[in-house]
Amino acid sequence: MSADFHVTDVGSLVMVEPVTDDARAWCARHLPDDAPMWGNSYAVEPRFVEDILVGIHEEGLSYA
Repeated sequence: MSADFHVTDVGSLVMVEPVTDDARAWCARHLPDDAPMWGNSYAVEPRFVEDILVGIHEEGLSYA
């Protein structure tokens, strides 16, 4: 089974890429409309990423 999100730590940011329809729907419900994007990924400051990953997990979605 593949992950719903790909998460990549690039140092000053963590890239959170929704790769399934369920993941994109989760983002639409939980992330601000003006959340910064880099390509297909959300560019998240490290101090916020833990809350996002907990929310993803609590909805039964996965990340790698």
